[in-house]
Amino acid sequence: MPRLTKSQMAARLGERYRPTGTPFTERALSRWMRFHGMPHYKLGRQVSFDEADVMRWADQTFHRGQRL
Repeated sequence: MPRLTKSQMAARLGERYRPTGTPFTERALSRWMRFHGMPHYKLGRQVSFDEADVMRWADQTFHRGQRL
């Protein structure tokens, strides 16, 4: 499975976790990566995401009652 960019991942998370389908911001993804352990891959300055890893992480995070 190809890895997704920040904007693509924000849109996918929005589709799944927001009733309106509004994407999360790229800034929010940056905070989650830094402070909450959101799984990501970094090569130089480029960040990419494996959708399955991130969705598993988000499901666990929501299950613990944390807000995204």
